[in-house]
Amino acid sequence: METILVISSVLLWVGVLGNLLLTLALIRRVNTNMPSTMSLTALSITGLQVGDVVPPFTARTLDGQAKTLDEYIGHATAFVFVSPDCEPCHNVLSTLVQVKPQIQQGETDLVLICNGDEKQARTLAERFPVHVPILIAPRKENSLIQDYQVQGTPSFYILDAQGKIQAAGHPEPHNLEWRKVFERWTRE
Repeated sequence: METILVISSVLLWVGVLGNLLLTLALIRRVNTNMPSTMSLTALSITGLQVGDVVPPFTARTLDGQAKTLDEYIGHATAFVFVSPDCEPCHNVLSTLVQVKPQIQQGETDLVLICNGDEKQARTLAERFPVHVPILIAPRKENSLIQDYQVQGTPSFYILDAQGKIQAAGHPEPHNLEWRKVFERWTRE
């Protein structure tokens, strides 16, 4: 009887170690197949891909002006999509408030795109005075969020001067492309 218990314990531990090795191999394979500049969040939060030219849009600013994509062509631009009730968005905005003077003088323009209504966008702007353009694009009234295939907030697209996507994803410190732009803002 004691021999059977020893054998079953050994077999159980062999199975546990085998599962551990398979799990580690799977993690390694996932990490090697994913581009180093892309996080898992970037894969799921934005639909347009690096290299795509973004579609045209029209959206209103807080002061009622209509803005189009053409007004941002000719200069590198970071579009950051936020939602009024999104706590991670509030965290990103509070970080941006800390570097707002540098953002205004940076080589990459920052434009916030709020998927709420005008009142919600105004409240967000008052709570987080980043002092950059805020475009209002409510999902029910404006197709910008849908056209840009934004699946969640906060998310971003960094565009070159021709409107081609250079980076996309979630604005988090672990996202290499976001970190590069953010570090340029803090250095300037």
